[in-house]
Formats: sequence, structure tokens, C-alpha cells
Amino acid sequence: VAGQSTRILRSGRHDRAFYAEMWDSLNRSGFWQGELWSNSRDGKEFPKWLTISAVKGSGGAVTHYIGTYVDISERKQAQEKIRRLAFYDQLTELPNRELLRDRVQQAMAGNQRDGHYGAVLLMDLDNFKSLNDSRGHACGDQLLIQASRRLYSLAGPSDTVARLGGDEFVILLSSVEGVALTEVANAIEVQCLRILEALRQPYSLMGSDFHCTASVGATLFRGQETPVSDILRQADLSMYQAKKAGGDQFAFFDSEMESAAVAHAQLGEDLRLAIQTGQLELYYQPQ
Repeated sequence: VAGQSTRILRSGRHDRAFYAEMWDSLNRSGFWQGELWSNSRDGKEFPKWLTISAVKGSGGAVTHYIGTYVDISERKQAQEKIRRLAFYDQLTELPNRELLRDRVQQAMAGNQRDGHYGAVLLMDLDNFKSLNDSRGHACGDQLLIQASRRLYSLAGPSDTVARLGGDEFVILLSSVEGVALTEVANAIEVQCLRILEALRQPYSLMGSDFHCTASVGATLFRGQETPVSDILRQADLSMYQAKKAGGDQFAFFDSEMESAAVAHAQLGEDLRLAIQTGQLELYYQPQ
């Protein structure tokens, strides 16, 4: 590199504006520091923290520059690992609940602008617990990995497939085709049927086939009127409605379903309070 321009070290990741800002700082203050990607001797790109200082002669003119850098590849890798642990499921490598909430928020903001509908499809594998109990968690993990790959293959480029935990997965449809509500519902129904068909295909677990179905709950959103937590709760309610109906099917969320769930939860609270405070009385009625 002796006698050559430092341009031979450029990685191509930075545009002209980046270098213009660097030189503007050097010309004004004689100093610049920041993160920069460069080419190494073997041609591979690597990140470094670079500090450049201008050296001036007796007349005050810049005679040359001295640059020192630290290779921050390991730091970058550690940061990426921390990010993946925070926002991705370790088993399936899908986005987790935290990242899904952020993606739903982004989709809601997008729908606010264009007026399209979005949808959350929440699915739960039927009888997954019995697989774990009978054949062990290793088989259960293999089933989850295979199911995640099938769901990922069904998603579009703007969709998000996430694992909420356990055997619960979500497909976020950020924008659903159709203007009328019936068109949107039909498009979601087609997607739900594709999901059910894909997940009911046999799984290869430890050398033997295993059959498993799923229950899918779907809810719509448009704009930012409904909180993300409520959208996920609506999808969860509709999923349990599908499971209650026997599994291997899907259900749409509606307000009556939510009212029934709220009433059921309130009844449970009332009964617990009645037991604690001795409010229950026993009566015999002859038949």
C-alpha cells in the first residue's frame, strides 16, 4: 500500500456524502473519528473505529494525516448476538413477541396512510403437549422447527412469521388485498386454509412420521385505533374458538366472542370472591 491512495481500502459501503462529511470535519478541525468499513489485505470487508488527525508543518499547512483504528468485528458480532437474543426466537430463529409487536405497529402506521386492511393470524398446534409427554422435548422441538419453516414458506415478502412461545405462531399480513370487507375476509380465509393444509402434512420426527393439526384465529385491523395488545388478544380469542370447535380449522374474531370471554372471566372472579367471603348457600329441591 506504500505510496498509494487510501481509496484502495474502501469497501464500497459508504457513499460520497459520507466521505464529504469526513473531509469537511478534517478541513475544519483537523480531526475525524467514526465507524468505517474497510477492505482487509485478503479482500474481506471488516468494521473498524477510525481516528484521523491532521499533522501541520511550521507554516500551519497540513503536511500529512495519521489514522489509527481498532478492529471492532467482535464487538459487532456481540451486538448482533444480543439483538437476536432480544428479538428472535432461539429455536426457530423467527421474530419473537417483542419484534412482532413492533412489526404490527409499523403495519398499522402503513395502513393508516393507504387505507388497506391488515390481519393477524394466530395458530396453535393441536395436541402438542401430548407429543412432548409421549416422545420427549427433542421431538417437540423438531416439530416446531418444521412447522416454522412451513409457515415461513407461505408468507409474502412484506409479511412477518413469528413464534410467540410454546407452540403458538403468528403470521402478520401487513396488507391484505381487497377493498370491500368481504373481499378481505375471503383473502384471509384462503390464507388460513393454506396454513391448515400445510400444517396437517406428516412430520418426520426421529425417523418416523407424525401427524399434527392446528387451530387458527384471525383478526383484522386498519389504522392505529386498536392497541397492539388488543389485536393479539382478539386473535388469541378466535384461535381458542377454533380449538374449542374441534381443531384443524380457523375462526374469525367478532365482538360477541370477546364479550363471552370477558363474561366468563368475570364469572370466575365472582365465584372466587364468593368462596372467600362465604357467600354461597346450599339448597335442596325435591324432584
